[in-house]
Amino acid sequence: MKSAGLLSGCLVWMLLSTMLTICMCPVAAVVGSIASTAYSEQVAGWMEPYLCPANSRAEIITYETTSRDSQGFEQPATAYELQCVAADGTIVRPPGPEYGFYLVGVLMLAATMIAAVVSLLPAIPLAAWISRRRNRRPVGGAP
Repeated sequence: MKSAGLLSGCLVWMLLSTMLTICMCPVAAVVGSIASTAYSEQVAGWMEPYLCPANSRAEIITYETTSRDSQGFEQPATAYELQCVAADGTIVRPPGPEYGFYLVGVLMLAATMIAAVVSLLPAIPLAAWISRRRNRRPVGGAP
């Protein structure tokens, strides 16, 4: 019965990939959030081909603003936004923070794909083991 091993292998793979994805996606979100602020210039370079029109370059602008803490009080904060600037200095795309969201999304997609591939490593041998175990005849029993 090869289908039993295949079915159980697929089930094991789905469970393992789900568990790994649940663990890896929040880590990817944290890494993306930190990278989009701590390494904003490098991230702007990565996102430039996707967010900026041809013959323009990505530029990160920062400014002081406020945010609310958990009690509702305003706290000082720094905002990071990406804008696209043409060679003559005109802004061809207005500033926006979406470059960080795109980075987090790409990292979470990569984490999901890595989890799917890594979960194959134990799923394939386990499926073969289950298939062999199901096809084994009992000792001294009827054929």
